Amino acid sequence: ERLFLSGHSAGGHLAVMAADLPGGVVKGTCSVSGVYDMRPLRYCYHQDVLDLSEDEAKALSPILHVPNRAGPLICAVGSQETEAFLAQQAHLVTAWRTKGLAATTVDLPGRQHFSAIDALSDPDHTLFQAVAAMMGARLSLFRAPPAWVEPAKGPVLCDNAGGSRDSDPLAGGAARICSTKLRTGALRI
Repeated sequence: ERLFLSGHSAGGHLAVMAADLPGGVVKGTCSVSGVYDMRPLRYCYHQDVLDLSEDEAKALSPILHVPNRAGPLICAVGSQETEAFLAQQAHLVTAWRTKGLAATTVDLPGRQHFSAIDALSDPDHTLFQAVAAMMGARLSLFRAPPAWVEPAKGPVLCDNAGGSRDSDPLAGGAARICSTKLRTGALRI
């Protein structure tokens, strides 16, 4: 009942494309340094790999397909990114708001394309806090306990393909482990 999407760069593009999945299953979306208009990619070096037709570029551009209904959108882009990334975010947020949808931007000063996503893993960063608030999460859940607190002993919550187990969902790559379980269907929401 509470599926939230986030992605960076091409993943941000995909998260926004999926923001209006049928049945309202997506409750909110966060895109960091996303690409929202694929048409310009036809005229740069990416076209050699993407091989997009004009119709495909239009069909795959979320800026051209803003939904009528969707959960809140959070967009963030590093201040040191190219003008294209800054402009694409500004255009998407404007289009989203024009449709009456909730869209928030989070500034990422001093960050470039490859460091922008790091803000999402820092509980003290505004981006992390905005996403946690969108999800209705308590920030205290994401803060590390003091050194004198012993880790809780409890049931295994996730285990990865290699068989190692992790009883703390916030430690040691559990997000990756749970993500793998989601992709393979071994973990259901």
